[in-house]
Amino acid sequence: MTGLVLTGLLAATVAWTAPRLLGTVARPMSSAWCAAAGTTAALAIAVLADRAEPGAFVDPGLLLMVAVLAAMATAVGLELLGGIRPPGPLTLARSLTGWVRRSRRYAQLTHLASRHGLSLARRPGGPRGTALGEALRDCLAEAGPLFVKAGQVLAARPGLLPDDVARPLFDLHDTVPPAPAQQVERLLTEHYGSPLDEVFASFDHEPLAAASMAQVHRATLHDGTRVAVKILRPGIPGRLSTDLDVLARLARTLEQRTAWGRAIRVTRLADDFAIAVRAELDLRIEARTLAAAHTAAHRGPVTVPAVHPGLSGRYVLVQDFADGLPAHRAAPDLDDHTARTTARTIAGGYLTLLMRHGIAHADPHPGNIHLHPNHPPALLDFGHAARLDTLQLAALRRILTATALGNPTNLARALNDAAEDPVDERTLERACAQLLLTLPSPGHRASNTDTDTLTALATLTRSTGILLPPAFPTVLRGLAVLESTCLRLDADFDLTAHLGHHIRPGHETITQLANLFGFPALPQPTQDPRHTGNRGWQQRTAELGVLTLVAATTGGISTTLLTRQSGPEIADGLHVLEAIGSLGLAAAAALLMRVVMHAVRPHPGTHDSP
Repeated sequence: MTGLVLTGLLAATVAWTAPRLLGTVARPMSSAWCAAAGTTAALAIAVLADRAEPGAFVDPGLLLMVAVLAAMATAVGLELLGGIRPPGPLTLARSLTGWVRRSRRYAQLTHLASRHGLSLARRPGGPRGTALGEALRDCLAEAGPLFVKAGQVLAARPGLLPDDVARPLFDLHDTVPPAPAQQVERLLTEHYGSPLDEVFASFDHEPLAAASMAQVHRATLHDGTRVAVKILRPGIPGRLSTDLDVLARLARTLEQRTAWGRAIRVTRLADDFAIAVRAELDLRIEARTLAAAHTAAHRGPVTVPAVHPGLSGRYVLVQDFADGLPAHRAAPDLDDHTARTTARTIAGGYLTLLMRHGIAHADPHPGNIHLHPNHPPALLDFGHAARLDTLQLAALRRILTATALGNPTNLARALNDAAEDPVDERTLERACAQLLLTLPSPGHRASNTDTDTLTALATLTRSTGILLPPAFPTVLRGLAVLESTCLRLDADFDLTAHLGHHIRPGHETITQLANLFGFPALPQPTQDPRHTGNRGWQQRTAELGVLTLVAATTGGISTTLLTRQSGPEIADGLHVLEAIGSLGLAAAAALLMRVVMHAVRPHPGTHDSP
């Protein structure tokens, strides 16, 4: 019992002393781990001394010094590793539980892939081409809703997979049986805090549509307003979190082991996909996008349902009900003139939202567009959408303009300006010139010209390694789906012609106009970060320099004293100069660790480099 008390006192003393010697703020869990490391080191020395000479006395001061130095070294090591904060007990328990759940799921997926003949390694008898796409489709369908969505993304984003592999993935359907009515009613009752009949005058428990993550019900408010109620399926966040984790690890493995994974930066794709999926798990994000689109589409060629924010939340989204039929069901009853006019109206409304307001709907397929003979087309389901800021919108205009005009120099410059990590512009310009050679010249349209252009742009970004913002792939996908939808209504639909009306300069600023036509941007005054907080940086450098000099001097003198066995003995075989040298070396080590800690940890208002 006494030993435990002394060990606890030692750990507490170390936890209090080490951060103060380092001159840092003590974080509870970091201090606990450092104290544990220091106490373990001291106990190890005590045990080793007892084994070497049973019953030998070990100076408590020496043990305390060793413990403090070990704790300081641990803190410095954690900081050198990027400021790692050690996890607490609850975090460790959750991590262990997650590891078990993840390992079980990973084993299931590995077995499933093997059963369908899929492997990271190329095998002589493995599937190829269309057979590979079909095997991948069947495997993803069995893996669950998240992997079905991943397969849909792979199929919809041009250039990621060869055409013969991607084609079977279009058969993946994100449809599942609806959640039981009792679960739906319980979720809504918990959300509103009152019975369902107090919120809605009527509620149809049979969903209009049911997908893997959400389902939509028809309802009527007490004032007579007809609404569509989108509900996140109960329990879906917990089930998806494990699969997202597994998907991220699988992406890292693909990028490490395959040239294809490195070429398309599959880890980045998986990260963007996870962000999009998590955004779909919070219907408040969709509500904000839907509200912005409704305002932007006011009195425009298309309509977007209004949101009822007082009835919506994280798991529930209530919006006005859109009359009419989905475009693919209404199309057979339209005459040629009406069908052509409808296609142009849909394209005009979609491109107005995109090019003027920066709202990119990723899935304008026929099911998300409702047609009514007495109302404009309605654009639905903004669960997968992107918002472009002013700079991204200007860059998009420049990319599309340069592509339409066949200008490789402006296209390369526009891509690099939009990129998160620009590449060599001359190399990119040559790649753009080769790409433009494969496209029809302006004014000459062939079948699938627009889809080919979008595919070529996606392939270009992959082959050159240029990394565009996550919103840009969403835009390319939305434009490709838009063209496919409009072609079902009008076989002669020309997306390029409609884009031309929307990428012309309107009310852009002078800088945007200059960028649009390829002129150099006006120089902006910049402030050299080396001069920001320069005085604070110089003072900090001087202090660290003095501490380093003191530590080096103390260490040198202490080393000299350790080699001199002279002066009175203060213990058996220990001279006073040796003791002073030992203490000096400990002090020098503590000073050096303090210097390292402050050198690697940035301070507010200063910069780490001159």
